[in-house]
Amino acid sequence: MQSSKSNPKSDVKHEVFSFAQDVIYALAAVLIIFGTMYLILGPPFPPIVVVVSTSMLHEDGNTQWKTWLEENNLNYTNFPLIGGFDKGDVIITKRTTNVSLGDVIIYERDLEHYGLESAPIIHRAVGIITIRDWKFENYTGTLDCIDEAQIEGAIAHVKMCNEETTNYDPNTPIIKETCQYKNFPKEGNFKFYITKGDNNPVSDQCGLMGGVHTSMRLIPETQVITNAWILIPKVGYIKIWMNDAISFISSPFRGH
Repeated sequence: MQSSKSNPKSDVKHEVFSFAQDVIYALAAVLIIFGTMYLILGPPFPPIVVVVSTSMLHEDGNTQWKTWLEENNLNYTNFPLIGGFDKGDVIITKRTTNVSLGDVIIYERDLEHYGLESAPIIHRAVGIITIRDWKFENYTGTLDCIDEAQIEGAIAHVKMCNEETTNYDPNTPIIKETCQYKNFPKEGNFKFYITKGDNNPVSDQCGLMGGVHTSMRLIPETQVITNAWILIPKVGYIKIWMNDAISFISSPFRGH
């Protein structure tokens, strides 16, 4: 009786097929998990953000972030994520219908600051300005360097955005160049936010933002994408390293 011999080609095909099947099952499982998270937690998809800067870092021995909050009469005891977070951390997000003072929000940059650094910003809401019937009604938290005239100017800008927008579609708005908001309120009752990175010396609306030598505009609630919810330290470095490697390989100036 002859012993059966395995066919090497058949074995290789089987292993390749088995590996491809495992990859498909793994991808399907990830999509199901992310899809479930999206349905429960809301946008973005997936509702996970990798932190790519140190603007929310609380360094050992540095209490500047705490001093700034105290000087602006902000009781931070119950603020979410009050321990801060660092580059490489992962934030699980959760969409809410109402932003509270001290919440860490993820928001779209205004178009003046939307360029090479177009990623949304994840900073803390330190001031909430209420607009009623296109007029400044009140605020909670701090205004930092912002005065009433600047608030009125921001309201006028939102009005102008509405006047200069034609054939509005929520998915593909047609916005003329002078409007600096990607998304803006369509009626006169809304809120502006003043935001700050805990590790930054001033709020986003009162300091220089990156290579653009102007402060960030007041943030209308329509620019807020979601809220930060749960912190997972350091696991986001995998994505950052991959992005850095791709940028290095594709850069025509690599090696300089």
